[in-house]
Amino acid sequence: MLPSNGFLLSSDLHQCFDHGFFGLSDDNRVIIRSDVPKDSELYRYDGLIIKPSSEYELFSPYYKYNQAHRLAHNI
Repeated sequence: MLPSNGFLLSSDLHQCFDHGFFGLSDDNRVIIRSDVPKDSELYRYDGLIIKPSSEYELFSPYYKYNQAHRLAHNI
């Protein structure tokens, strides 16, 4: 597994990510799929930047993987 092809999520958020309810933009901001109900708790994370601490910047989520995930789930 490549460290840049993953980030740690709770089990419920992991399921939401796997089902494509949210993804990451090319600059690693959380974006919510447009058909997710506006009262969803996922919107608490909308716009949040996912980035490791400075000593692990090399392991930031890779934008090509983010693009593939968004494309696969129409995000």
